Amino acid sequence: MEYIVKPYNDKTARRITDGTIKGFIRTRSGKNVRLLCNDANGAYPLVGIIQLELGDVAHQCTLTGKTDTRPNVTTPHDLVMFVPDEEGGEA
Repeated sequence: MEYIVKPYNDKTARRITDGTIKGFIRTRSGKNVRLLCNDANGAYPLVGIIQLELGDVAHQCTLTGKTDTRPNVTTPHDLVMFVPDEEGGEA
């Protein structure tokens, strides 16, 4: 199955997490992410665990998967989604 990278979208990410649709969530740098919640207080309500070589690390983001709230700023820890390529027949 071919996967394509999409910008993080909280609604779609929740569907990936609960198994409604196929896919997975990673950081821009390619690290696996396990989402824990999307309702923490503050500017970074999305909480997840990034799986690093030396162990897991808790991580917070905006609901758009960004670790920096400044416009047009991206970081290696921003979240992206990998979803099946729709042209491959799976959604």
